[in-house]
Amino acid sequence: MHILCYFVSMGEKAGEKLNAGITASRWRGFHWPLVSFLSGLLVYYLLFKTLVDPLNPQIEALNSFSYQFLWEGEAPASRVTVVSADLNARYKHAIPSVLMAFSFLAALVVAFGFILPRFGRGALACGAAALPAGAFIGFTEQYNNAIRMAVADCPPGGTMDFCPLDQAVIRGLPGSSFTMETLSQIRFLTDFNSIISVAAIFLLGFCFFFLARSAGPQGLDPAHLLIRRRSLEAALVIAGLVLVFSVATTHGFYHLASSFMQPTFGVPLGQLASAGSTYWGAVYTTVLIVVALPATISIARDSQLGSEAALPDGSFKERREWREQHGLGIGLKDMLAGVAASFAPILTAPSLDLIQAVLGAN
Repeated sequence: MHILCYFVSMGEKAGEKLNAGITASRWRGFHWPLVSFLSGLLVYYLLFKTLVDPLNPQIEALNSFSYQFLWEGEAPASRVTVVSADLNARYKHAIPSVLMAFSFLAALVVAFGFILPRFGRGALACGAAALPAGAFIGFTEQYNNAIRMAVADCPPGGTMDFCPLDQAVIRGLPGSSFTMETLSQIRFLTDFNSIISVAAIFLLGFCFFFLARSAGPQGLDPAHLLIRRRSLEAALVIAGLVLVFSVATTHGFYHLASSFMQPTFGVPLGQLASAGSTYWGAVYTTVLIVVALPATISIARDSQLGSEAALPDGSFKERREWREQHGLGIGLKDMLAGVAASFAPILTAPSLDLIQAVLGAN
């Protein structure tokens, strides 16, 4: 807590000059944040609610799925094979979870220590409110997803036990390492992953929101513009990491049940798990583009205005050189880095599937 307070105080001191001239009108320049918010709602309701979500399997149909685990059938696997599959699947879920926890801490430092303090106490209050709001949504939306029940587990404490992980416990070998206690621990880790990932994205979403605010005439000097650009780059990288590790943990969790099954049943279930992981990667990439693009456009536009203010009679080439001299130019490397960070979530699940296929072939 002392470290966080130190970062906040340092950010407030560094942002005193930035706030001067930008807060002449409290609501000046918020048209780009408004575009970001409205675009997010439009994408969510038009793309996912009307096009993607109806493709999810009906919960009533999941009860008819049949499974055969490694220890069942005419040629059951040995206990060593079962334990090895169990541990291998758990590590694939746990390792990216640890990395995502570090990314969440990085999001806290970047947001509260570098970005939000520059926009005043109101921005800090919004960031502080975003954390519990995101955590609540991340927790309550756990089972609002038929794909999870099709490839993983049913809600605990309910009457549904047809999901594959629940069936693995019910039909498990005597003395198996995969028990209800083990499943409860995995559920806790999965809930924790969802809570911190959604909370981090809500927090960084407010960072993009305030960074998208257009600067006033006195906020167009190169020092202030460079601060905004560096803040945008840091937020984009951290958001990309959080979402990549979130997809990776989802991928590992969704493939847990298929690792316990005979190949005849495990392969199609694994394909469904990969599709579900890719779906969430598509959701995260879309969200990241929607919230980050207005801030990117706003900062690029203000950099252009800054060069025009510094060189009112300058040519296009002179203004471009001025932006490059002050670190405000947008080169090919910068564009590729932004594209990579934005599309990394949707590419995570296919990349993991490809790596597993290559390692499995060897």
